Amino acid sequence: MREGRLCLSPTGPEPALALWEAAPGDLAIQGQIHLPVGAQDATGGVMLGSEDSGDYLLIQVHGSGAWRLQHVGADMRESAAIPWGPLDTVGPPGEGYHLGLLREGDLVTIVVNGEVVAFEGVAAKGARAGFVASLPSSGEAGVCYADWRVETWPGEGAAAQADDRAFVLAELGAPDAFRLSFDRDPAGGLYRVETWTYADPGAALTFVDGVFIELQNLDTAFEEIVAWPVEYDPLAFTAEMTLDDVLALIGDQGFVSVEIPAEFGEGMSLYAGDQIILGFTQGLLEYVETLAINVDTLEEAP
Repeated sequence: MREGRLCLSPTGPEPALALWEAAPGDLAIQGQIHLPVGAQDATGGVMLGSEDSGDYLLIQVHGSGAWRLQHVGADMRESAAIPWGPLDTVGPPGEGYHLGLLREGDLVTIVVNGEVVAFEGVAAKGARAGFVASLPSSGEAGVCYADWRVETWPGEGAAAQADDRAFVLAELGAPDAFRLSFDRDPAGGLYRVETWTYADPGAALTFVDGVFIELQNLDTAFEEIVAWPVEYDPLAFTAEMTLDDVLALIGDQGFVSVEIPAEFGEGMSLYAGDQIILGFTQGLLEYVETLAINVDTLEEAP
């Protein structure tokens, strides 16, 4: 595993690259990208690909707050000709952006600011991974990557895949709150995305199928007294649980059913309980979120 902090400072029109050889198998690369303030044309990105095939998958963020996904060659020449429109905004200019790529076999999951935004195919062997940056002129400061991390493990199936959640639990304990969802990739495979929130030290960690993919720093210095839903265990919730399964797990809390508009999909149902929200599709668990509450608000309630 490689990790740390990195700044790239291109001195001309060509982008600056920092790439590492990665062992065959599955891989995760993530980092928080900070673009120079005021450099609207600056870009920073994460690359993953194969030196043998010359095909690299690149996800970039732009100084305007947009992102794009593309296939490029190792010399990055193709990227300059690809337009930025239509743009998907990930945040206001000047903010830090969290990008992550998770390769399992020949399928790559792309994560932007804690959300899975796309899937893409890429060569699974002879991989190289790293970061790229470009600046409109050499007078700007560099593009920096904080808390970046590259991790590999043997691609021999789920049994060989590391579960980073176990290490986090050993270091930080159970999360103060969490959000998790179950979805399917283009091949029909089920995957799990979850974000664990820790009030102290103020961090949110995102995992895809147990693999740590992203870290976000949070401001948890609330003026009000906040009660965290620490009694819930994210690992206790699994795919294809029914409402009865969940009730057997956490007890019947007198859940309130929330009506879901038909345009969001058929067979969807939502239930609100004691600092927890449950979402089901066709009767099977799809979404869980636990919520912090303001204690002062509770005391004022009739």
